[in-house]
Amino acid sequence: MEIISESLFKEKVRGENTGKVVVQMSTSWCGPCKKMKVMMDSLSSTYDDINLCYMDIGECTPEFSNVFNIRSVPTTVFFENGRILHTHTGVPVNKEKLNELITTTFQKGANNA
Repeated sequence: MEIISESLFKEKVRGENTGKVVVQMSTSWCGPCKKMKVMMDSLSSTYDDINLCYMDIGECTPEFSNVFNIRSVPTTVFFENGRILHTHTGVPVNKEKLNELITTTFQKGANNA
């Protein structure tokens, strides 16, 4: 899983040809975020066409958090070519549920394109 900063966000996530990207927006001190990061790490090699990323929003400007309306962590945002498909707050029950969330989100996004 790639760790990205606010300065890399536009290049890696918001560009029009960035493909499918899942960004876990978390903080280093959050217990549930650490659990989510382990699950994301374990799934990162599962997908050929989906890039999984991690951002510590504690290191971002307040404006950044406001753009995505982040009120609690972890918040996971699903992007396709820079467009937000879905936002999920909280930690799925297990890695299998996270995998299901990722795959169904992008299937729905493809159906709505």
